[in-house]
Parts: sequence; structure tokens; C-alpha cells
Amino acid sequence: MKKLNILSLILIVLFASCTKEEDLDGNNIAFESTQFTLQERISLTIPNTVLSGISFITACWDIPFGAEISYEQLVPSSNPNPYAYLVKDIKPKVIKMELLNVEGCDFSMLDNVDIYIVDKEVVNMTDIVVFDPLNPTASYNAKFLASIDNIPDGVGSILYPNVMPDVTIDEFIHDDDFQIYMNMKIDKTFTSEVALIKATLDLDVTLINNE
Repeated sequence: MKKLNILSLILIVLFASCTKEEDLDGNNIAFESTQFTLQERISLTIPNTVLSGISFITACWDIPFGAEISYEQLVPSSNPNPYAYLVKDIKPKVIKMELLNVEGCDFSMLDNVDIYIVDKEVVNMTDIVVFDPLNPTASYNAKFLASIDNIPDGVGSILYPNVMPDVTIDEFIHDDDFQIYMNMKIDKTFTSEVALIKATLDLDVTLINNE
């Protein structure tokens, strides 16, 4: 019995120290890129005062004489994911805008919207320098993300601007803090004290698992 116990112990040690050859093959296989989606959410407000008193008449009237009112805003944001540095090739996939509180009108109150991502150090909108893909070595502090023009009547309270193809924003997301800059033209009145807009950015990212 004692010899049997010793033999059993030797077999256990041998099997525990063995590694199948197919298990080792994985070390020679390159990792595939893993893609998934992250989300960023921001809110911005358009104060009624930008209309200079025009909106007291009624909501959703064309601003007289075909006029348009320019409005721009820098919205501070931050990446809530502490592991963002583990991803690369970060690209905007979908940008969804929701108009939350304007009664009697929808996104047709806007004629166009341009959206940029901007470095956190930028304080004044006049200091924004947009990346030029034709001159990629030039300094910049912003990249153009999306736009929508000629917004039609009856478009509704949800808007999907057209995302720029192939733009990457790794340098902004990896910096944790950044800003979203929206430049828009208002061509209709609204009666709410503020127009509240929520924007959701879906970002395509690739996991850095092969470096």
C-alpha cells in the first residue's frame, strides 16, 4: 500500500508539470484587433436671449428677412473610462442630438450645426485651430467631427449629424479632459427660456492588444 501511494504521488507530479504542445502554439499566434464602442454624453444650452427678443411672438417662426443668428459654445467634457489609454484608433461612429425642452418647435429651429472636439486648454473660441489633413504636421488644437446643413422643417427632436470619415481623436480622449465645440445657425424663434440639447457620441475604438 505504501508503494502504491508513492507511485500515485509521482504520477500526480508528472501530470501537473506537463503542458500540451497545442497550448504552447498560442504564443505564436498574433492577437486580432478587438473593436468595441465607448460613449460620451454632453449637454449644452442655447439661451433665449440670443434671439434679442424676437421669440416673444410665438415659437417656430422664421426669423424676419431670412436672417440667421450665429451661436457657438464650448462644452467641457471628460472621459469617464480610466482605461481609455488601452485603446487606439478612436473614431466618432454616431453623434445623436436630442432637443429636450422646446415646445412648439423642433430642430428645424436650426439651419446648420458644426461639431468639433477641442483641447482642454482652449479658453476662447477665437483661439481654435482646426487640424488640416492636407497639412498634418501643422499644430492644431481641434478636429472637425460632424456637421449637418439645411435642416428641414418637421425634422423632429432627434438629429444625427453627418460624421466625418476616418477622423481619429486619440490625443483628445487619452488626455482625459477635452471640450466639444458646437457652432450653429438659428433661423427660427423659440419661446423657452433656454433650448436644452443633449448630445451622445458613440466612439469606435480598437483595443491595444497586439503591442
